[in-house]
Amino acid sequence: MNRKLRLATLVAGALAGLALAGSALAAYTPTIAVTHTVATGGAHPATIHAKVAQSDDPTAQVQIFAPTGYTIATEAPNTTLGKASGTVFARDTGLTLPLEGTVVAADPAQYTGPPSNVCSPGTHFAVWLLNLSVAGQTIALPIYVDPTTGPQTALGAYKLVSCFAAPDTPVGSPNHAPFGAQLLDATFTIDSAISLPASAGTYVWRALFTPYTPGTGIPNAAGTREARSFVGLPGTISIRATVKKNRQYTVSGVAKAGPTPAAGAIVTLYRGATAKVVKASTKTTSATGAYSFSGKLAKKKTTYFQTRISVAESDNSAGCTDASVPAGPVPCVSATFGGWAAASSTIRIRT
Repeated sequence: MNRKLRLATLVAGALAGLALAGSALAAYTPTIAVTHTVATGGAHPATIHAKVAQSDDPTAQVQIFAPTGYTIATEAPNTTLGKASGTVFARDTGLTLPLEGTVVAADPAQYTGPPSNVCSPGTHFAVWLLNLSVAGQTIALPIYVDPTTGPQTALGAYKLVSCFAAPDTPVGSPNHAPFGAQLLDATFTIDSAISLPASAGTYVWRALFTPYTPGTGIPNAAGTREARSFVGLPGTISIRATVKKNRQYTVSGVAKAGPTPAAGAIVTLYRGATAKVVKASTKTTSATGAYSFSGKLAKKKTTYFQTRISVAESDNSAGCTDASVPAGPVPCVSATFGGWAAASSTIRIRT
């Protein structure tokens, strides 16, 4: 059975017109992190990861802004764009449930207004469907994608909007989420529809999270909070080699996320008798992003070397006060460094 997580018409109106006074907000500190497994310009996978604590007020709407420099391409309806996963707390049963599925392009003409779209009515540049399976059912969660206009261009070049039904209203009420599902964690990867910027630099993804006023099914616009994810582009790792007369070699280089050294990151050395190299050893980079491996080569042999780095998302405690980011329309409560990965060129040494 297919069911859509969606807001009632009353709720969509409340988001637009709720006054900024009288918040019943509990702690609300959502986070977002953006990871690129190939952190260079052009069309590459982009993974967006959002989290909200179970103890926070339930989330009603999320608006994610891709930084200026990124581009998003449209795809034909029913094209598989990537994968999605997540976790919800099912308030109706008291269970924490995992979700798995795909991201599929939808026909925007089918999502211009009620009943399929009461979250962000209008004609959209693109619509992505997260088809998530849980407890034998499929929940289709639309994400509405548009270039930004007006004041929102200060937040980014594109806006991704999604809404969630209320998990804590009575079962059977118009806006009650299937299973009373409260969003805890959501991750989706877009394989090639997002192109990374060509220019080197630090890019900031910004997201506005709006909670519900608990138990009412009405979004609490006054409680909207911002989360940020900083991504250094391109992600690079250099490599060079020196060999002494006794066949002692040193392979070294520097890893950077855009202009920022990748300090304290794990670099893996790959080596082999052919260009099909295999994992050999690992080292941790210095404060400047530098690394170095040493060893001895076999006599009269050719050896190939490559180094690779994969950096996981992490907390950025200074991200909300970063002076390089213009102040947003709501308070910032969290920031991350996005994850990235890179591989060096493959070099050859003959002794």
